[in-house]
Amino acid sequence: MKKTDSLNYILAAAVVLGAHSLSAQSLTLEQYKRQVLSADPGLRSATEQSEASQLLEREGESLTAVQLTAQANYLKDKRPTSNPSFQGNQTDNEGLSLGLKQQTSLGFQWALTQNYSHTKIYNAALTAVPVPEYYDVYPKLELNIPLWRNFFGAETSAQVDQLESQSRSRRLQAEIALIEKNNSIEQAYNALLAQQQAVLIAQDGIARAEKILAWTRGRIARNLADSSDIYQAQAAVAARRVELLSAESRQSELVRNFNSLRGQSSDVLAESLTEQEIDLQRLRLNSSAAKIRKDFVLQKLQYSGSEAGFQAQREKYKPQFDIGLIASTHGRDTRASEAQSQTFKEKDYFLAVASFSMPLNQSRNSDLREGYALMKKSQRSLEQSRQLNETLSWQNMQTQAAQLHEQIKLVRELETIQKKKADAEREKFNRGRSTTFQVLSYEQDYLNTRSQRISLELQIKQFINQLNLFE
Repeated sequence: MKKTDSLNYILAAAVVLGAHSLSAQSLTLEQYKRQVLSADPGLRSATEQSEASQLLEREGESLTAVQLTAQANYLKDKRPTSNPSFQGNQTDNEGLSLGLKQQTSLGFQWALTQNYSHTKIYNAALTAVPVPEYYDVYPKLELNIPLWRNFFGAETSAQVDQLESQSRSRRLQAEIALIEKNNSIEQAYNALLAQQQAVLIAQDGIARAEKILAWTRGRIARNLADSSDIYQAQAAVAARRVELLSAESRQSELVRNFNSLRGQSSDVLAESLTEQEIDLQRLRLNSSAAKIRKDFVLQKLQYSGSEAGFQAQREKYKPQFDIGLIASTHGRDTRASEAQSQTFKEKDYFLAVASFSMPLNQSRNSDLREGYALMKKSQRSLEQSRQLNETLSWQNMQTQAAQLHEQIKLVRELETIQKKKADAEREKFNRGRSTTFQVLSYEQDYLNTRSQRISLELQIKQFINQLNLFE
């Protein structure tokens, strides 16, 4: 290829690139994220799960929440009595109960209700039933106190802890999924941007190699170089073209992936991507303020939830011994208003009940309780292991951040030096003071350093994205 051909190639490439940059619309990372959000159901799902998990986070409170209760009944009893002429032949009853109840975290249950009842007995003798129609009004307090299973709320508290851990785990899982999805979007954007730079480097490498080839032809024409030099220069041009084909092929793959995330099936990119300066201050991690990766926090919640679940299961296999108390004060009259006024006039009702329940096969239940106790203990051992890994993870991140910060500084300095070295050697070569092999070697060093810098910058962006997983 003649020198004029090389110059024409460079000018044509510059015109094409310039025309593309002028015609292509700029696409920032945030604009790309919005496009993916509107097109990618996976990202929408992660966003919806994150919102839903926030609403479900207080699910554990439902176990010990105070509940409003209401009950209404209607009775029409026409069953034959032992003496219908005295006891009547039909009894009607309407009742209503309103109140509150709660299963407390201390284990006991309470219920407080206000009750209303209207009773009417038909065709009864007044001597047997002097008041055949009357109203009952009475408040009632009920208590149930466990003294063995669920003593002091051991089972209830464990169930509440389990639900809370599960709710927080769901929220954290959704957050992690959303962060990872965003990271994958940024990775697609940054990887394509880096590959575009790699293609430009490969194109520049061809132009520089063709220029050296043109100089070599001129030197051979003046008998200043051996014929082997022309083969070496031609081989360099061919090698650069192979590298360009490989870079363009990889770029097409990344464009297809880039477009697929936003719901497009194409290997053509219609926009120009915007390069963003890397904030190297993000690599200066504060060693005195340790952070925890979210997946380690998730593991902690899962272990805690499993431990609470095993505790609840262990309580379930204990014998049940409860004391129940019921107290009320009644008012009765033929008028509802009068019955209400008599409710606290020493017409009291009090009932105490003790109940006991235990399976006969206590050997089996004892093994079950011991098994769940060991399962609970195993979760604590897993938590100790997790804590060690958590500390090591942050230490590794600090070490990697410091290394990346130093590496990018050195690689950028090296790129500048390699360019100066390659340019200086090209000048020496043009004056006949260097060999084709030497100048091509320096050119290769410069291209390798540029590629190394692009790869390292992409690695740093990925590392910074991973920091989003720490809290």
